[in-house]
Amino acid sequence: MIWQKVDPALASALVDTQDMNSSQFDVLIQTSKTPGPSEREYLDKLGVPGNSQGPIFTARVSAKDIHALSDEPWVRAVRLSRKLQVAV
Repeated sequence: MIWQKVDPALASALVDTQDMNSSQFDVLIQTSKTPGPSEREYLDKLGVPGNSQGPIFTARVSAKDIHALSDEPWVRAVRLSRKLQVAV
C-alpha cells in the first residue's frame, strides 16, 4: 500500500476497516494518463466502469482493491468520493 496516493479521509476509513474484502468504498481513481488496454483490463477486473475517456474514474471497490490500486505505478491517486447513485 502506497499511503501517499490515498487521501486522508480514505486512509482513515481504511485504518478502521475490519474486513478488507467486503468493506466497499466509493472512490475517485486518478491515473497518470488515459489507461491503455492492459490498465483498462485491470480496472475491468475490479469492476471499475469504463465510461471515462480521461484519467479519472469513479467506482465502488473493496479495501483490498484500494490497496492493490495504490501499488500500481500508473495510478496517481485514490480519493474517497461521495456515495455513488446506482442508475435503475
